[in-house]
Amino acid sequence: MAIQALSTRPARGAALMAQTFGIPIPPPAELRMEDYRANSLNQPPRFRDALRTGVVLLGTGVILPTVQAARITATLGFDWAFIDAEHTPMSPDLMTDLIKTINYYSEGATAAVVRVPTHSHEWMTWALDAGAAAIILPHASGLSTTQ
Repeated sequence: MAIQALSTRPARGAALMAQTFGIPIPPPAELRMEDYRANSLNQPPRFRDALRTGVVLLGTGVILPTVQAARITATLGFDWAFIDAEHTPMSPDLMTDLIKTINYYSEGATAAVVRVPTHSHEWMTWALDAGAAAIILPHASGLSTTQ
Protein backbone atom coordinates (compact mmCIF):
# COMPACT_ATOMS: atom_id res chain seq x y z
CA MET A 1 0.00 0.00 0.00
CA ALA A 2 1.52 3.30 -1.08
CA ILE A 3 1.27 6.36 1.11
CA GLN A 4 0.10 9.42 -0.76
CA ALA A 5 1.07 12.89 0.36
CA LEU A 6 -1.63 15.50 0.66
CA SER A 7 -1.33 17.88 -2.26
CA THR A 8 -3.35 20.61 -0.56
CA ARG A 9 -3.86 21.71 2.99
CA PRO A 10 -7.19 20.83 4.59
CA ALA A 11 -9.80 23.58 4.73
CA ARG A 12 -9.26 25.99 7.63
CA GLY A 13 -10.89 29.21 8.84
CA ALA A 14 -13.21 30.77 6.27
CA ALA A 15 -12.80 27.86 3.86
CA LEU A 16 -13.91 25.42 6.57
CA MET A 17 -16.95 27.59 7.35
CA ALA A 18 -17.86 27.72 3.64
CA GLN A 19 -17.42 23.99 3.24
CA THR A 20 -19.42 23.14 6.37
CA PHE A 21 -22.25 25.68 6.23
CA GLY A 22 -22.26 26.71 2.58
CA ILE A 23 -21.43 30.33 3.41
CA PRO A 24 -19.78 32.15 0.50
CA ILE A 25 -16.41 33.54 1.42
CA PRO A 26 -14.73 36.62 0.02
CA PRO A 27 -11.75 36.16 -2.27
CA PRO A 28 -8.51 35.53 -0.39
CA ALA A 29 -6.90 38.66 0.91
CA GLU A 30 -3.27 39.54 0.59
CA LEU A 31 -3.02 39.59 4.39
CA ARG A 32 -1.77 36.55 6.24
CA MET A 33 -1.61 36.68 10.03
CA GLU A 34 1.57 34.59 9.86
CA ASP A 35 3.26 37.74 8.53
CA TYR A 36 2.38 39.56 11.77
CA ARG A 37 3.78 37.02 14.22
CA ALA A 38 5.98 38.12 17.07
CA ASN A 39 9.56 36.95 17.32
CA SER A 40 8.55 34.58 20.09
CA LEU A 41 5.27 32.78 20.80
CA ASN A 42 5.44 34.23 24.32
CA GLN A 43 4.91 37.70 22.85
CA PRO A 44 1.68 39.01 21.31
CA PRO A 45 1.46 39.28 17.51
CA ARG A 46 1.51 42.66 15.80
CA PHE A 47 -2.30 42.72 15.73
CA ARG A 48 -2.56 46.51 15.51
CA ASP A 49 -0.48 46.50 12.32
CA ALA A 50 -2.74 43.82 10.84
CA LEU A 51 -5.86 45.86 11.70
CA ARG A 52 -4.42 48.99 10.10
CA THR A 53 -4.16 47.26 6.71
CA GLY A 54 -7.93 47.58 6.31
CA VAL A 55 -8.37 43.91 5.41
CA VAL A 56 -11.27 42.18 7.19
CA LEU A 57 -9.94 39.71 9.75
CA LEU A 58 -12.08 36.66 10.42
CA GLY A 59 -12.38 35.61 14.06
CA THR A 60 -14.24 33.31 16.39
CA GLY A 61 -14.92 32.94 20.08
CA VAL A 62 -13.67 30.41 22.58
CA ILE A 63 -17.11 29.68 24.02
CA LEU A 64 -16.12 26.93 26.42
CA PRO A 65 -13.49 28.15 28.88
CA THR A 66 -11.29 25.06 28.61
CA VAL A 67 -7.80 24.51 27.27
CA GLN A 68 -9.13 21.77 24.97
CA ALA A 69 -11.59 24.18 23.32
CA ALA A 70 -8.83 26.77 22.90
CA ARG A 71 -6.58 24.13 21.34
CA ILE A 72 -9.24 23.21 18.78
CA THR A 73 -10.03 26.87 18.06
CA ALA A 74 -6.35 27.66 17.51
CA THR A 75 -5.97 25.01 14.83
CA LEU A 76 -8.98 26.18 12.76
CA GLY A 77 -7.07 28.97 11.04
CA PHE A 78 -9.01 32.05 12.13
CA ASP A 79 -7.20 35.38 12.33
CA TRP A 80 -8.21 36.03 15.92
CA ALA A 81 -9.99 34.26 18.78
CA PHE A 82 -12.09 36.01 21.43
CA ILE A 83 -11.82 34.96 25.08
CA ASP A 84 -14.60 36.35 27.27
CA ALA A 85 -13.30 36.56 30.84
CA GLU A 86 -16.19 38.84 31.84
CA HIS A 87 -19.17 36.52 31.27
CA THR A 88 -17.56 33.15 31.98
CA PRO A 89 -16.24 31.85 35.28
CA MET A 90 -12.53 32.24 34.78
CA SER A 91 -9.51 32.54 37.01
CA PRO A 92 -6.39 34.46 35.98
CA ASP A 93 -4.57 31.12 35.61
CA LEU A 94 -7.20 29.75 33.21
CA MET A 95 -7.20 32.97 31.18
CA THR A 96 -3.41 32.77 30.91
CA ASP A 97 -3.59 29.12 29.84
CA LEU A 98 -6.18 29.90 27.15
CA ILE A 99 -4.10 32.74 25.70
CA LYS A 100 -0.90 30.69 25.66
CA THR A 101 -2.72 27.70 24.14
CA ILE A 102 -4.04 29.84 21.28
CA ASN A 103 -0.61 31.34 20.67
CA TYR A 104 1.24 28.02 20.75
CA TYR A 105 -1.17 25.77 18.88
CA SER A 106 -1.77 28.31 16.11
CA GLU A 107 1.98 28.96 15.96
CA GLY A 108 1.27 32.67 16.28
CA ALA A 109 -1.17 32.79 13.36
CA THR A 110 -4.26 33.38 15.56
CA ALA A 111 -4.33 36.43 17.81
CA ALA A 112 -5.94 36.10 21.25
CA VAL A 113 -8.33 38.97 22.05
CA VAL A 114 -9.49 39.06 25.69
CA ARG A 115 -12.39 40.88 27.33
CA VAL A 116 -11.26 41.36 30.92
CA PRO A 117 -13.88 41.17 33.69
CA THR A 118 -13.07 44.48 35.39
CA HIS A 119 -11.21 47.73 34.89
CA SER A 120 -8.60 46.74 37.45
CA HIS A 121 -5.07 46.84 36.14
CA GLU A 122 -4.32 43.32 37.40
CA TRP A 123 -6.49 41.55 34.81
CA MET A 124 -5.17 43.73 32.00
CA THR A 125 -1.59 43.02 33.06
CA TRP A 126 -2.19 39.27 33.33
CA ALA A 127 -3.77 39.16 29.86
CA LEU A 128 -1.04 41.20 28.18
CA ASP A 129 1.77 39.36 29.99
CA ALA A 130 0.30 36.04 28.82
CA GLY A 131 0.53 37.18 25.19
CA ALA A 132 -2.91 38.61 24.39
CA ALA A 133 -2.89 40.67 21.20
CA ALA A 134 -5.64 42.99 22.45
CA ILE A 135 -7.88 43.55 25.45
CA ILE A 136 -11.45 44.79 25.56
CA LEU A 137 -12.61 46.75 28.59
CA PRO A 138 -16.20 46.08 29.66
CA HIS A 139 -18.59 48.99 30.04
CA ALA A 140 -16.10 51.55 28.71
CA SER A 141 -18.16 54.52 27.56
CA GLY A 142 -15.34 56.81 26.53
CA LEU A 143 -11.73 57.80 26.81
CA SER A 144 -12.14 59.05 30.39
CA THR A 145 -13.33 55.60 31.50
CA THR A 146 -10.32 53.85 30.02
CA GLN A 147 -7.70 56.16 31.50
